[in-house]
Amino acid sequence: ANPAKAVVTHRAERKYPEILTNKEVELFLEQPRCVDEKGFRDHAMLELLYATGIRVSELIGLNVTDVNLTAGFIRCSSRGKERIIPLYHGAVKALQDYIRDIRPRIIANETETALFVNMNGERVSSQGFWKIIKHYQETAGIEKDITPHTLRHSFAAHLLENGADLRAIQEMLGHADISSTQIYTHVIQKQLKDIYNKAIPEHERLAERYLSASFASPEGPPSSPMFLPLCAKHEHSCFEGIDACEEEIAQDGNIIEVDFEIGLDADE
Repeated sequence: ANPAKAVVTHRAERKYPEILTNKEVELFLEQPRCVDEKGFRDHAMLELLYATGIRVSELIGLNVTDVNLTAGFIRCSSRGKERIIPLYHGAVKALQDYIRDIRPRIIANETETALFVNMNGERVSSQGFWKIIKHYQETAGIEKDITPHTLRHSFAAHLLENGADLRAIQEMLGHADISSTQIYTHVIQKQLKDIYNKAIPEHERLAERYLSASFASPEGPPSSPMFLPLCAKHEHSCFEGIDACEEEIAQDGNIIEVDFEIGLDADE
């Protein structure tokens, strides 16, 4: 006999990418202080990263010739493909200030092609940019773990929240497969569910759920005291772990009286 047949595997919970709220993004982008070369450069880098959703490798790989501020877009080449990504006004302004006033003062020599350079005048490295991200996360006091990819995820999720087409987001992110982009629809759905769960008291959610269930009276919803199904497995009305009891309720549910007010008007 195969002993492995007795092993019960548990499905791992799917991890979704960390998304910043609009307020958190605004707070994060405000952190670089435009009072010196580093502040102007960092401000331009963060604005550009959130404005376009490009990968960090693409950001630090940009050359000055990849930027068209007059038309308001950047040209990004990655994995043998080129894509054109538009910029919002704030990103254009941040890049204008950096390219015109700051970059010429910190490049090592005039033949340098890199758009973003470090304080030694050479192209910024991925490790260097990671340190920049972590520094501003600390100064912003944001508890979420912000990585260079977090702004990319937030860019995509916020576009989707505001009605952008999924295919357009796929093109801007450079995803080869639409399924990679669809993860953001699940992220938004999860966020809405979390907001709902925090906003609506548990007993009202249960009432709302079971008023529309198949075992509701044909004459309409019962008046308080409310009727809920008795879970045959746990022998009580399953306020805790109700999702785990749905199958048993559907098959073996009995009506029992629960002494609390529904708390919902008929029109709500």
